[in-house]
Amino acid sequence: KDVHSRFHNALYLGDVPARVQLLAQVGQLPLAYVCARTHGLDHGAMALARLLLGLSDEQSLDAEQAAQLPPTSPSAQLLLPPPPITRAHDQNWPLLTVSQGMFANALAAAAAAGGAQSGGARTSSSSSAAAAAAAAAA
Repeated sequence: KDVHSRFHNALYLGDVPARVQLLAQVGQLPLAYVCARTHGLDHGAMALARLLLGLSDEQSLDAEQAAQLPPTSPSAQLLLPPPPITRAHDQNWPLLTVSQGMFANALAAAAAAGGAQSGGARTSSSSSAAAAAAAAAA
């Protein structure tokens, strides 16, 4: 799969757990740890720290091992995409009026002429033309 597009989608959507998971999948464990730690995903950061240091799940980190982990800034902020200037779901899109084409007008005229000639009794050919004209108008 395309890793770059998946990462960009997670970045644009502000999906931090998806970013961390994707970075870990491609082997960027230090970057995944820093991303998880910076964005407050402590449980995921601890699991990644154990992977980085080669510890099992039962072992806990001591101060010496914690010093070996990549540093994170306490003043770091969550990276989210900017909000859109206008919200599309609040507005109704403009609708264009669609005129009937030349063939639909010709069918409607033929149906009207056929109905007038037969005195209101339609034949099967004129009723099918009228049905086609009605379908084209809809």
